[in-house]
Amino acid sequence: MAVQDAIDTIYGDPVHDWDEFWLQPGRMLLCSVTHPLRLGPRFAACIGGLSHLARAGLAVHLASPWVMPGWDGHLTLELFNAGPAVLKLRQDMPAARAVLIRMDGEPGDPGRHEHYGYPGHLGSRYAAEFGAQLLGSGTGE
Repeated sequence: MAVQDAIDTIYGDPVHDWDEFWLQPGRMLLCSVTHPLRLGPRFAACIGGLSHLARAGLAVHLASPWVMPGWDGHLTLELFNAGPAVLKLRQDMPAARAVLIRMDGEPGDPGRHEHYGYPGHLGSRYAAEFGAQLLGSGTGE
């Protein structure tokens, strides 16, 4: 198991007010989308990458692509360069799409996770989410 300090080293310092970013092969960038997504209780969404970027090696969502019904906030994309070339990213560059899904039946309460739609810290909250009991010495035991 990974410890939170090791997970935190995946991320560099936050970058603000950037126009372009050069994503190195094998590196990941967490990016909050520019415009919030407001679904309402009868809609969910799936995040999908753009094929022309995927063919260059850019994966835009490493986690579950599912966006819960009722989502209201800025999505975070995990941009990962899986290809051999350095990729130039630009501010407001289209990198993904949200495919909306209309939910049938009575809308339920989607619940609220404490970080639901939160625009602040984008990194992993592994230790906070799963607790210290799951954080081992890194030996896989």
